[in-house]
Amino acid sequence: MKQVKKRATGKKKQKIADEILVQIGGSVIFVFLLTAVIAIFMVGWLSISAKRTELTQESNAASNQLTGFLEQYTRSVEQLAVNPEIKQVLRETKAGDELSKAEKMDTVMQNLVQIANTDTENVMAAWVSDLDTSSLMQSDGFISGKDWDITGRGWYGCVENKETVLTEPYVDSSTGKMILSAAAPVIDDDGTALGAVGMDIALDHMTKIMEEYKIGRKGYMLLLSEKGTFLYHPQ
Repeated sequence: MKQVKKRATGKKKQKIADEILVQIGGSVIFVFLLTAVIAIFMVGWLSISAKRTELTQESNAASNQLTGFLEQYTRSVEQLAVNPEIKQVLRETKAGDELSKAEKMDTVMQNLVQIANTDTENVMAAWVSDLDTSSLMQSDGFISGKDWDITGRGWYGCVENKETVLTEPYVDSSTGKMILSAAAPVIDDDGTALGAVGMDIALDHMTKIMEEYKIGRKGYMLLLSEKGTFLYHPQ
């Protein structure tokens, strides 16, 4: 009788031990599975994060290169705007006068031609515009006619706001190329706006810059102006 009880007690203890092992084993398996899921999630998150960082860096590199490309022209027109001979020409030219006949205009034109010739790949023309006479002269020999209106130019805001501007892109009538203008106001010593100077910049080089950058394996860059005009699209 005692032997039967011992056997029953032994079986009971074994059953309890087996249940404990099953519970421990289940917990261990759960922990392993949870750890595996977390590991997979972390690997995926790190991969996505690394890819996002890579794409951001590629985008920023293209943006910085384009910014540097345009800044060289805004700096150039700002330097041109403080040229004393240009100031003198615009100061002395009054309504009814001809800009081309100003005393120092020959020297100013030589300066504009020289500036344009230093970067013939990108600079279509360098120019000076007088506010009083509403006229303009370019390094390529263009002289505005009587119907030309300075206030209708895309860069005229630089005269009104006395700030350097980059215009919206537009098609150059003589070459058919897409260009934009960098323009700076010419300010007299008393703070009066006399006119503006500027450069017409071809966008071909900007397109080449954009073509060099790829976003991931199949991505590409888009470049839009402030008003939503496409400056670059791969198609």
